Amino acid sequence: MCLHHDDSTINIVIIIIIITLAAVWTVLEQRVYHTSIRDVSHDKTRLVEDWQQFDQKTIDWAIKQWRLRLRSCIQQRGHFEHRL
Repeated sequence: MCLHHDDSTINIVIIIIIITLAAVWTVLEQRVYHTSIRDVSHDKTRLVEDWQQFDQKTIDWAIKQWRLRLRSCIQQRGHFEHRL
């Protein structure tokens, strides 16, 4: 079976991925940089440690939030934040 997607479907999938990654990065960034970083090595260590402790529920939450927003955007054919 071959699935065919138009450009708008592909663009929406790309947007979902980018926004989800941005949301996940925001949470990780808050965890890593809540205190001062001494140097690049310390930064790398903190990123790896905090990533290993990252909860799948946070990723699931980010996906759910943006899925709802994108669905609303598609239904409204554009700007929709004022309706949420």
